[in-house]
Amino acid sequence: HKVKVYVNDTGGNQNFTAAINFSVDTTAPSLALQRPENITYNFNVSLPLNYTVSDAATTACSFNLDNGANTTIAGCANATFNTTQGSHILFLCANDTVGNINRTNVTFTADITNPTAAIQSPTNTTFASSSVNLSYTVNDGFGAIDRCARELDGTNTSLPSCANQTMNLSDGQHNVKVYVNDTAGNIGNSSRIFFTVDTTAFTIVFVPPAPNNETI
Repeated sequence: HKVKVYVNDTGGNQNFTAAINFSVDTTAPSLALQRPENITYNFNVSLPLNYTVSDAATTACSFNLDNGANTTIAGCANATFNTTQGSHILFLCANDTVGNINRTNVTFTADITNPTAAIQSPTNTTFASSSVNLSYTVNDGFGAIDRCARELDGTNTSLPSCANQTMNLSDGQHNVKVYVNDTAGNIGNSSRIFFTVDTTAFTIVFVPPAPNNETI
């Protein structure tokens, strides 16, 4: 805009000021937050803070976690940040030179706890049956269990619903280990259990003098 003031007196004399140019800006900067997303991350160091901001006169950007202290972002550039395990809200703010402000926020979770697995059966022993129960427990101290798998003699197999199962095995030595993933992608595993299957019955061989249908 441009403004100029004129003045006239009763004698018809006139004067005026120099023209003043000025602008009116009531539009806040456009602000779009891409990361972090509304998901669970399995790390809490160097989390991404990616966003776009657009305004001809944007001068400052800042963020805070959980309504804590504001952190200025140099040059309104993408950045990274650290946080603790748990659920958080990130608030992002952009200001232009005349004080228009735009804000946005996102809720996310950091889960850095690995799930655990423990095998109760089999134990480190010899089994006389080819059917051996695989019994185990899994636990996640923070998030939720997603899936389980077993490693039997070097071969991985999914364990549907993380349920116990029966393994049909050949005679010989075996080893088994259970893996567990949580919904954040953290991985845990049990100790490896070594055991043996031996279904061969004992054979009794008589040596001389051989019995002659005698009762002993």
